[in-house]
Amino acid sequence: MIFEIDILPRLKTRESHGTVPLNWDIGDVVNTNANCLAIQLIDRSVSVTRVVTLPDGREIIANHVSAYSKTFDGVIVTGEIGGTPDDVTIEAVADAFDHELIISELVRSPVEQRVAEIEARLPDQEFNVDTEAEAALPERSRPLLNDAGLSPGCILENGYVLPGIPDELKAMFAAVADEFTGELRSTHLYTVEPEANIVRALEEAME
Repeated sequence: MIFEIDILPRLKTRESHGTVPLNWDIGDVVNTNANCLAIQLIDRSVSVTRVVTLPDGREIIANHVSAYSKTFDGVIVTGEIGGTPDDVTIEAVADAFDHELIISELVRSPVEQRVAEIEARLPDQEFNVDTEAEAALPERSRPLLNDAGLSPGCILENGYVLPGIPDELKAMFAAVADEFTGELRSTHLYTVEPEANIVRALEEAME
């Protein structure tokens, strides 16, 4: 089986309709999270079929996850999984699979411990972390603890929810990387022929 995956990295914008802010030159923006995941997945012979960048928006995220979970073997959603009001990814994924959010006791204690560690390290800073909001995950999901940060991710059916902070994403993906395997194979061929001369050969190969 070829494991086909869809990656949905999140794009935070200032525009309500989700367009890229005007002070961005899209040609200069590299989606490092999607690039990192795609490289690791392809190395595991997984076919990365689609990469889509979405704006903040619970409904649009839920609709994409719901549709792609039926189309692909897996969907990876990254970013905006914290406890602030605009962090709606967890809720959106729960909506996509028609599940309610519940407080995960498997997550609450590690979150509280992590907050205590941060407070001890930065005693002069005031923290107001809603640990219950941080520990809320879709019912029947498998929690993914965030050893490199605070907010947990989860796996719900064939949807994987990971952080958007690169170091946290890499650490959490490493914990589930072995779940992604495929039978994708590739071969490198080199030729001195100009591109126009190999069109027919490429067409035959694609058939």
